[in-house]
Amino acid sequence: MARRGTDEAGAGPSTSASPRVGITSPTVVLTADSRFIMPLAVALRSLADIHPSARVYVLHDRIAGGLRARSTSTLPTSLQLHWIDVDASPLDDLRVPDYLSRAALLRLRLDDVLPADVDRVLYLDADTVVCDPVDELWTTKLGDHVVAAVRDASVPWAGAPRGLPWRELGIDPHTPYFNTGVMLVSLARWRAKGIGAHSLQLLAAHSFRWPDQCALNAALRGDFEILKPKWNQQAAHVAEPGSLGWVVEEFADMATAVTSPAIIHFNFSRLNRPWQPLCRHPERQRWLEVLDRTAWASWRPQEPRASLLWRIGRRLRRALRVLLRGA
Repeated sequence: MARRGTDEAGAGPSTSASPRVGITSPTVVLTADSRFIMPLAVALRSLADIHPSARVYVLHDRIAGGLRARSTSTLPTSLQLHWIDVDASPLDDLRVPDYLSRAALLRLRLDDVLPADVDRVLYLDADTVVCDPVDELWTTKLGDHVVAAVRDASVPWAGAPRGLPWRELGIDPHTPYFNTGVMLVSLARWRAKGIGAHSLQLLAAHSFRWPDQCALNAALRGDFEILKPKWNQQAAHVAEPGSLGWVVEEFADMATAVTSPAIIHFNFSRLNRPWQPLCRHPERQRWLEVLDRTAWASWRPQEPRASLLWRIGRRLRRALRVLLRGA
């Protein structure tokens, strides 16, 4: 896969009132295409509010210059932002569902497209919001591991429902399974072990429920440093009851992840995402507040009229019950 080139987009002055600035300047990687430009702008803005001097690489699939400029127009000029346009066409023949964009697979090519002097990165999905400084996460010791990540709240084991085809792969079903929305990566070990290439080979040979995530888990086979869930609060963590996060995590760690997350990951779920109509995610307002510090300020999804009327009717019925019964 060839890299088309690297360019930098300018950014305007920051408008954040009280940024919680971190001490370190992490190197962060995100991936996106034009369909995900608004969530990307929110993720970048949330990161820049806390780490205004971070070194950031956005691996993208042909995002036009105008959209790139719009997504960075409110970012501080101190942010070291690099756009890398990656030729993603070789990914077209992989066995992935239609809903998954080629851009989502670009994280499997970190070793090919990032500069050789980059040896550690914090990978973030573009549907994340950074709430707290990531200094502690950035300096986490990996030991001999390639990555550090949070266990998936819906699929915490390889053999969990909707997990890996563990029999086919010869993997112990009790093997921990991680969510790839937030990963601290040792690129030196990633390159030495050929994790990206191996993941792509697995993706070409198997049909996975969560293609790139399953491929990375199958390639690493549980060989990762487990992070506390506050570093990747997933939708399943807050979609009670029934989250398996309460089974595999310490109670105090889960409580922190739910009430005081350091990074929120608005991954696909029945709660919907903040930019979708009828979103019921409890952290939606936080995402919208960051959105209002981007070039998309005041934008809101248009809810279906019938659904809106139904919600108004439900609130009126509740108010009537309170008046009639006093509760």
